[in-house]
Amino acid sequence: MYLGRLFLGGVKHFTGPVLIRDFVYLPSLAIHLGLSIVSVPLVLYNILTGLFTPVPEIGRKTRHRAVGRWGVRLWSLSLVLGVFVYFLLNYL
Repeated sequence: MYLGRLFLGGVKHFTGPVLIRDFVYLPSLAIHLGLSIVSVPLVLYNILTGLFTPVPEIGRKTRHRAVGRWGVRLWSLSLVLGVFVYFLLNYL
């Protein structure tokens, strides 16, 4: 969604107070982007493992469960920070 908006020219700059930008918005945005980058391969691994590995082999031969736990945590935190950054950008 973000990349589509970026390529279509829909860039919006933060217009709130400088202190909030420097100490809340930018760190939240950086953490959100980092978590998004890290969580995508984890989620893709879990989806592909779940689709193409027989069920009895998933628990014994793959890291599906452990990777899934981390993937969900990172993805969820990225989602929450993404919504937070959206509200900072559009309503502050």
